Amino acid sequence: MRLDTNPYSSPQEHNGPWFASRRHGTSFVPIVAGIALVVGCAFLFAVIGGLVALALNQFAPAYYPGVFPHAVGGGYACIVGVGTGILQGLILGFLVGSVVAASLGWFKQLQLTPCARALTIIAAFGIGFAVVGTLVGYGLGTFAPDYYRGVVSGGRQPNFNPVDVGIGLGCSEGLLFGAVVGTVVVVVLAWRQSGRTSPRTP
Repeated sequence: MRLDTNPYSSPQEHNGPWFASRRHGTSFVPIVAGIALVVGCAFLFAVIGGLVALALNQFAPAYYPGVFPHAVGGGYACIVGVGTGILQGLILGFLVGSVVAASLGWFKQLQLTPCARALTIIAAFGIGFAVVGTLVGYGLGTFAPDYYRGVVSGGRQPNFNPVDVGIGLGCSEGLLFGAVVGTVVVVVLAWRQSGRTSPRTP
């Protein structure tokens, strides 16, 4: 018969979840992995947002002057566009990373391979929707230019280019919508995978 050598201990201290976690050890690996995934997504999306903005400055130079007419006078509309792309990418990456990390952690799939697969799925949907959005925006700017003249704040400017604005809005909005759809797909796939791997009760 073993006697307790600590007179100040109590049964609740031995049997409670806190004592169990101390006795068996608590793994902080999922927490660290989730934080790393969120930070990595935020950084990656910010970089992508800046690169997309630079590409739009090159291939659709009238896009940012059209959507930021207040910055045209100072000649820094393109700089405002790049900064906006980085900031939007940072926010979107934080939200996407948080949802993906939470869902993979909830379904016990917060490992390297599922995380890489999730980012690949999101990237594929983002690129696909960006391409489709760019084509749709180009078509609207070419065949229905008055649409962008009416919905964009700088549409009444004399140097307004509806084709460039359509390309820019279609690409950026398509990329955003594709990332959201890809995130939903990742969550659904993680849920289905957890159902396949979970033990079935007779």
